[in-house]
Amino acid sequence: MIKSLYAHNKSILTKSNLFRTNKFFSTNESKEIGFIGLGSMGSKMVENFRASGYSLKIYDVNANAMKNLSHGSIVSSSIKEIAESCSVVFSILPNDEILTDVSEKLMQYKTESNNFTHVSCSTVSPATSRSLAERFTKLNCQYVSAPVFARPDGIAKKQSFWMVSGPESGRAIATDLLSLTGGKVFDFGDDNGAANVVKLCGNFLIAVISYIDIINIFDNCLKFDSLKFLLNKLSQV
Repeated sequence: MIKSLYAHNKSILTKSNLFRTNKFFSTNESKEIGFIGLGSMGSKMVENFRASGYSLKIYDVNANAMKNLSHGSIVSSSIKEIAESCSVVFSILPNDEILTDVSEKLMQYKTESNNFTHVSCSTVSPATSRSLAERFTKLNCQYVSAPVFARPDGIAKKQSFWMVSGPESGRAIATDLLSLTGGKVFDFGDDNGAANVVKLCGNFLIAVISYIDIINIFDNCLKFDSLKFLLNKLSQV
C-alpha cells in the first residue's frame, strides 16, 4: 500500500517548490479574511495574523472560543456572513466530515460577486480535498489544501511547516498569508490532494518512529533492569 501511494504521488513530491515566497498581499492592503475553527491550532493562527496587522472575521460553533479572540477580531454570527464578505477564508477543522459540512455552507452562501479562496489547513484525506476543490471551482472559487506540521505551541512560536497545493493563484495567496504565521511553506503544485498525501505520510512516519523509540526504551529497561534509565529517557521527551 505504501509503495503504491508513493508511486502514485512520486511526480508530485519531486516537483515541489520549497520555500515559496510570492507576495500577493501586504499588510497595508484592505482584504477581508475569514477564519473558521478556533481550537488550539486555529486560535494561535489568528493571534499570529493579528500580530501581523490583519483584522479577521472569525467563527466557531463554540461561542467561548470566539469570545476569547474577540479583541482585535470581528466576531461573525454565522458562516454565511464570512462567505458573503471575505475574499479569503481559512479553516482548520477536526476531520473530513466537519470540513465538508463547513465547505458546503460556504458554497451555499457564496454570492455572485465574491469569488473567494478557501484555504483548508485541516488534516484530511486527499480524496476529500480533490472533491471539494472540484466543487469550489464550479462556483468560480478556489480551494487550497494547506495542512501543517506543528503543535499549537509551534504555531505560536512561528515554527510551523505548511504543505500547500491547489491552483497556482490560490497557492500564492495561501503562501503569502501563511508566511505571516511563521515557519516555512512548501509548495506541492496543482493537485489539491498532494499536500494531504505529504501530511498523512509524515504522520505515519512520526508514529512509526515514536513506536520504535518506545520499544527501544522498554527493551533497554529490561536489559539493564534500570528504572533510572527509563526515568532519564522520559525526562528528555
